[in-house]
Amino acid sequence: MATKSIGDWLSGRGTSEDVLRQAHRLLALQRLYANCVPEPLARTSEPVSLREGELLVRADNGAAAAKLKQMAPTILDKLKTKNQDVTKILVTVRPAGQRLPAADAHEKKARLPPGSVHHFEALSGELQDSPLRSALERLAARQKTYLK
Repeated sequence: MATKSIGDWLSGRGTSEDVLRQAHRLLALQRLYANCVPEPLARTSEPVSLREGELLVRADNGAAAAKLKQMAPTILDKLKTKNQDVTKILVTVRPAGQRLPAADAHEKKARLPPGSVHHFEALSGELQDSPLRSALERLAARQKTYLK
């Protein structure tokens, strides 16, 4: 299926059925992609378009992009078994202002039990000034915000 420019859609040369079909196709490809890459990479990247067999994947950071580029042949093999349209994977880093929404970012952060927080505070009080003491104090302070 040939892709159309936004100008074609706005000038009426595309139909809403075409847009809906393309959207369904991209959603199906996103689900397939999520099943073909390791879960941590699936959370930090997503396929954004498929044109002439080239799948464009945007990663949230350079580390994820590098790992995806390294794994591209394996991912491509997995995708090809279920979607014959994909012949190449291009990976780019998403611009900073376009990060995936992290609405539940607070929910996914590790939280310590209240007793552990107090133990870390006590331990940091017993230590001399050091990077370890500073790290324990920051950890306890950050975890205290979750207790409220």
